This record gives sequence, structure tokens and C-alpha cells, in this order.
Amino acid sequence: MKKKRKSDYYSSLRHEQSLARKEKSQKDDAPELKEIRRFRFLRTALLPNLPDLLLNNLCFGLTCLPALLFLELALQTGGLIFLAGTWLSMALLFPGLSALYHRSYDYTRRIASSVRTSFFSFFATNFGPCALTGLFLGFFWTLCCLYLLMAQVWMADSPSFYGIILLLLLLCSHYTVMVMAHLSLFDLPPGAVYRNALLLIPSCGWRGLLSALLLLAFVLLLFQNPVLWLFLFFLGLPGLLTSLTTWLLWPRLSRILLRDQY
Repeated sequence: MKKKRKSDYYSSLRHEQSLARKEKSQKDDAPELKEIRRFRFLRTALLPNLPDLLLNNLCFGLTCLPALLFLELALQTGGLIFLAGTWLSMALLFPGLSALYHRSYDYTRRIASSVRTSFFSFFATNFGPCALTGLFLGFFWTLCCLYLLMAQVWMADSPSFYGIILLLLLLCSHYTVMVMAHLSLFDLPPGAVYRNALLLIPSCGWRGLLSALLLLAFVLLLFQNPVLWLFLFFLGLPGLLTSLTTWLLWPRLSRILLRDQY
């Protein structure tokens, strides 16, 4: 009798599980829900904040002007002095990039506009650690740009060298995205930021890799076609990329924030 009741219980449990799977598959197959999930990023993060995002992108452009000027001179002349100027200008570019990420995370987290920190307020408050991070990461970006200039010349002779440079750039962009996530969300000393960003790379999985690929594609476009790069820049592409990056990384980072609060 007990065996019969036990078997009846398990059979009813399997029946309920099969019904739940069928309902879930029907919901997943519903075209309305598919459309909602497909355009969730547009509805929640991008479209409601698009004017503010474009304005922040223009503010970020002001912080990029010195680095862009020195980098363009380095591309035209090949002078190492201009690459050194590009590296020093990273101390101004990275605080602007961190402020852009900070604003994008506000859109992703759906924080009310009354409690958001403005672009230049975050830029001024966090200028010190962000500028130090800019000099640290800017050194690697400058080296990668130098090798990329050399690789464009030697690409016909050694294609493998060009592939190695692309791999280094991918790793550098991946690490930069994780550092920007920490600078924008966590109040940590620079040493902890660099260490935690390195540990965060494997935990983010494909989301972090996709963000790094988008950043790398944008940087490579600068070397291939600077005019098109500037056109897309002033159309707001950096702001769109940071908004998409924060939307992709926020599910993982939200769990880290909640864990640190308890």
C-alpha cells in the first residue's frame, strides 16, 4: 500500500513537471514575449535615456580631444613623442570614460534622475583614482597602438605577428571593460580595482567577451578609417556601446553588489 502511494506520488509529480515544461515552452514560443525580450534593452535602458546619453557622449568627447589629437598626429607622422602625449592624455580620457560608464549604469539600474550623479560631478569627484588608472591602462593601450602601427607595416611579411597584436588588444580591451565597471560602481582603491577586475573576467563569460569585442572593433576602426570613426563618435556610438555593455554586465555585477551589502 505504501509502495503504491509512493508510486502514485511520483507519477503525479512527474505529471506536474511535464505540464510545467509544456507551459514554459508555450510561453517561450509566444511571439509577443519573444519580441518583448528581444527589444528589452531598447525599451528599458536606451530609448528612455537617449537624449541624456547623447549629451553625456558629447561631454565624453571633450575629455577625449587631447588624446585624439595626439593619436592622429602619431598616425600621420609616426613620432614616438606624440604617442607619449597620447599616453599622458589618458589621464583625462579615463575619468571621462568612467563617468560615461557610471551614467550608463544608472540607466541600466533604473535609478531616479533626482539621485543620479551628473557627468562632470562624477568626473571631478573621482578624477584622482580614474586618472591614475588612465595612466596605468593607457601605458598598455599606447604600447598596443605602437605595435599595431608596426603590424600594419609588417602585416604582409608576418600575418602571425598581426594576429598576436589583435589578441593582446582583445585582452587589453577585456581588462579595460572590467576596470571601468569597478570604477563606476565600487568605491575601492586602485590596487583592489585592478585585482578584482582581473578576477571578474572569467565570471562574466560571454557578456564580458562581447563587450571587449565591441570595444576592440571600435578601436580598430580608428586605425582603418579615422574619418568614419569620428563620424560615428559624434553620432553617439561610445555612449551606445557603454550602455549596451552595462546592460550586459549588470546581472553579474548586481549579485556582487548584493553580496557585499550583507
